[in-house]
Amino acid sequence: MERTSKLLHNLRFRHRILNSQLTKLKIISFILNSILITIGVILFSAVLSIISYPTWLKMFISLQKITLSYAILIWIVLFCIASISLGIIGIFAIHRKATLILGIQIFALVFLAVLEGGILYTILVQWLRHLEVGVTFAVQMFQPGLEDNTVMANIQEALHCCGRGSYDDYGVANEAIPKHYVPYSCCDLQTYTIEHCNNASILSKSKLISTIQSTEENNLLYVIPYHMAYTVGCVNRLKHLFLPIIISCFCLLIFVNLFVTFVNCFYVQKAADEEEYEQNWLNSQNFMKETKEAFCLRPQKQVEITEDITTSIRPDLSVFQRQLSRRRTNSTSSNLD
Repeated sequence: MERTSKLLHNLRFRHRILNSQLTKLKIISFILNSILITIGVILFSAVLSIISYPTWLKMFISLQKITLSYAILIWIVLFCIASISLGIIGIFAIHRKATLILGIQIFALVFLAVLEGGILYTILVQWLRHLEVGVTFAVQMFQPGLEDNTVMANIQEALHCCGRGSYDDYGVANEAIPKHYVPYSCCDLQTYTIEHCNNASILSKSKLISTIQSTEENNLLYVIPYHMAYTVGCVNRLKHLFLPIIISCFCLLIFVNLFVTFVNCFYVQKAADEEEYEQNWLNSQNFMKETKEAFCLRPQKQVEITEDITTSIRPDLSVFQRQLSRRRTNSTSSNLD
């Protein structure tokens, strides 16, 4: 009995510790899954805002043509939707204590993190291989007025840069733009106003005849003096500003996915341990109940047996006493004679 009580006490103590740890892990896992959903919503909203802003959308399209890394925004949107869905599934599984669903979510998060890492590696390889060459070729092929050859205009307008390394690249590598002039998209709007840029701009000579018939003013047809252009090259901006933002988005999703996976694995393990301890606790309780019933029933049986024995012995004793009394009376009567 003492050993059994000690065993029950130890099981009860371990169950309390395990229950407190499981509660903490449940709260942490719930918070991390909520963070995963929040990050997915923020990145998804950022992509939607980029798509709704024409300048940035044109820049992404131009970058895809230069670097041959297609569908960057589409991949980010898909990863955000997957992260939001898995976060909701994780919260539901934790609330219902559905370890099987949580295990499926863990495998899905690991697969998603691997896929994100693979896409990020592909983007980096394409960028590092084609970025400088693509920008150089885009500067050389820039033709004012031709949309197919004005890829750099979208990048320069969005990132506030000019040329490959600086605005001098147009004077060296491009013959379609007059000397000491740069495309209109290079106008430094941080220093000058749009009115200053319009007043200083001139039509490109190569497109003067074709633009007389055009009624709409197209900035792609104009060039401005090089002293009004941005001094920073677009390759520098793309490498040190834009590319780190893309890498940070992917790394943030990968890190949160792996961290949520790590915590959820601990939660599943602790939940399995709690189920095992609960089963041991129930088994010990059943054992104690059966033991008590056995000890309580044993004395009652003994009493019933002794009562039966005494009742069966009492008639025999009375007969024996009668025979003994008769013998005594007979012996006394013989002595008197």
